[in-house]
Amino acid sequence: MSTPDLGTTATVGADLDWVMSGLKKKVPGVLHALTATADGLHLASTPGLDPATQKLLSSITSGLASLTVSAAATCGAERPVQTLVEIDRGFMIVASIADTAAVIVLTSREVDLGLVGYELGLLVQRIGRVLTPELRGTGQLPRQTGPGGQGPS
Repeated sequence: MSTPDLGTTATVGADLDWVMSGLKKKVPGVLHALTATADGLHLASTPGLDPATQKLLSSITSGLASLTVSAAATCGAERPVQTLVEIDRGFMIVASIADTAAVIVLTSREVDLGLVGYELGLLVQRIGRVLTPELRGTGQLPRQTGPGGQGPS
């Protein structure tokens, strides 16, 4: 699946929603994805999540991210990359985006966890560039390009 050209001045909110939806379309078995701030405020999500669920998942996402950071520090480790929680119907995968936000991906049991982990890593890198203090004020997402700087990757 190729990534549509976002241009150079896409708004962060609309673009983050697009990125969440893109993950769901790209990876079979991904049911929902959501990005929340470190303090639990909803930033973006896949369509189909009502506002109450968005609020609850945002709180869960920031809480899990915070707990795993603390757990890693207690064990003398660096920051966790991703946290996997197995639930009866599938998996929750949480990844922190620096100290600013976190992403949660909800999947079915049939999902390819390796593919989810890979795609989530790419997504976190891309969103992390948007949520850095230098770019936050611009309200713009950096353009994603393919090899050689040509078009979408």
